Amino acid sequence: MSDFLLPGAIAITALFYAAVGQAGATGYLALFGLVGLASAEMKVSALALNILVAAIETWQFRRAGLLDWRSFYPFGVLGIPFSLLGGALHLPGTVYGPVVGCLLCLAAAQMALRSIRHVPEAGLPHHPPFLPALFAGAIVGFVSGLTGSGLASALVV
Repeated sequence: MSDFLLPGAIAITALFYAAVGQAGATGYLALFGLVGLASAEMKVSALALNILVAAIETWQFRRAGLLDWRSFYPFGVLGIPFSLLGGALHLPGTVYGPVVGCLLCLAAAQMALRSIRHVPEAGLPHHPPFLPALFAGAIVGFVSGLTGSGLASALVV
């Protein structure tokens, strides 16, 4: 992919992911893998783009009254610091590629299974139990920071 096509592909990826409430890290990682970026560059670039798009989405959801902080904060209390911890660790390229590949394949398989089973939406949002949400936030945050994949792929799995 030429240097001129990559920014356009990133913009289209961000647009499509944002249209469904995602920030797009898995798409960015796939694009970066196609152009042959090193694992350290992939992780940092995907995380930076993901943070930018997620911040814009969060602001828009909050402005529209669709963001319930009471449901979010138990995940964020440990999720945010653990994502920073995971982001500070650097996996060698020979480990990083297979780990990200497995995570993306697991997320894709889970989404496919959900679409086949036609699981109905849960209805009105509820507030998660605090302690399980804390621990889930820590695990998801760490994996997301370690891989640069953002939260969506880890949450789907």
